[in-house]
Amino acid sequence: MTNYKKLVHFFGECDLDLSKSFNQVYKKAFDISENCGYWVTKYTSKQFPRESKITLYGNEGQAFQLWFLDGKFKLIIFKEGTETKVVTQIPSGEGTGYGGYFSSW
Repeated sequence: MTNYKKLVHFFGECDLDLSKSFNQVYKKAFDISENCGYWVTKYTSKQFPRESKITLYGNEGQAFQLWFLDGKFKLIIFKEGTETKVVTQIPSGEGTGYGGYFSSW
């Protein structure tokens, strides 16, 4: 069952529950990308094995990098063109509803 208070909308059909583990979020993002034409990559550092990243590439030149530490979501980095910024950092993993992780926007 989806907890809509923790669902995050990135673009198009890419809605992810960031309260889930790294592997669960990656699997969901990959499934969405296969059906909608997005591109998703994952990376785990050999130097820092506790740190993992998922990068979501949309059709409009936007990219979101989701950072995880010990399998739990920590922060989002947004990139569009030459602009790159940390969107938000959520230590508790609590959102405020659909799109709640982007409350600073």
